[in-house]
Amino acid sequence: MSWRPLNVSIVMNWSKLFQAIYRMEATNEVELEGMSRRVNFTLNDEQRANLEQAINYSEHPEVRQRAIAVRLLHLGHKPEAVGQMVAITANTVWTWHRRFRQNGVAGLQDQPKSGRKRKADARYVRLLEQLLKRTPPAWDCQLRSGPSTACACTWKSRRRCC
Repeated sequence: MSWRPLNVSIVMNWSKLFQAIYRMEATNEVELEGMSRRVNFTLNDEQRANLEQAINYSEHPEVRQRAIAVRLLHLGHKPEAVGQMVAITANTVWTWHRRFRQNGVAGLQDQPKSGRKRKADARYVRLLEQLLKRTPPAWDCQLRSGPSTACACTWKSRRRCC
């Protein structure tokens, strides 16, 4: 029987495995490149309550979608199946799960984007929303041509002045 050199890629994978086992003692999560991951998707009662709150009451639709994905992981679905259910890739499911584990529900929100800052601040947006919720005034011919003209056409009826 002849001696064959050990495959370098096998040694590298074993090295990654031992490093991951060492890290797992501290974090309870294993993240390996090119190897399958075993992660505990179960949530405690407080985490489940926070997720349910986000699913039902978050004003951001992306947070609701991501919370649903994490909840499906907790219910026992695989990341690939969850990805198909919510129409995203399995890598994105892994990313959302990791962000939830690190930062809770706050980690499910969109990260700041690069580019120009918004010109409209929160005060301006609130004022604009209030103005848009108002019903328009009944513009009539008296407002346009003065009080001497008496006409029954209004802005709401979209008829032209007589």
